[in-house]
Amino acid sequence: MKLSTILLIYLAVVNMRWQYIWRSQERLWVHTIELYPDSYRAHENLAKYLYNKEPLLALYHFDISAKCEDVSNGNWSSAMLNSYRIHCDKVIDRAYRRFRVGREQVKK
Repeated sequence: MKLSTILLIYLAVVNMRWQYIWRSQERLWVHTIELYPDSYRAHENLAKYLYNKEPLLALYHFDISAKCEDVSNGNWSSAMLNSYRIHCDKVIDRAYRRFRVGREQVKK
């Protein structure tokens, strides 16, 4: 009886911790970036989430996603990698022109 009660309390605490992290997409991707700062996918997904809410911050994360090391860790062919980076640069440059700011003006 005591063991099951302790286990239940432990699981409730663990559940509360994960609910905090998973409460929103933004929090989930921020948490992922905290754990894996070089994850292009985390930066890209956070940027997609932020694009309509905070477009300049979204641009910052799009920019980082194109430069992350895990994009070039061997899972991508060099042609795919170059294509991805060129695509990201085009999208980012269009967005910077739209908001009339330079890359150097966008900070974390």
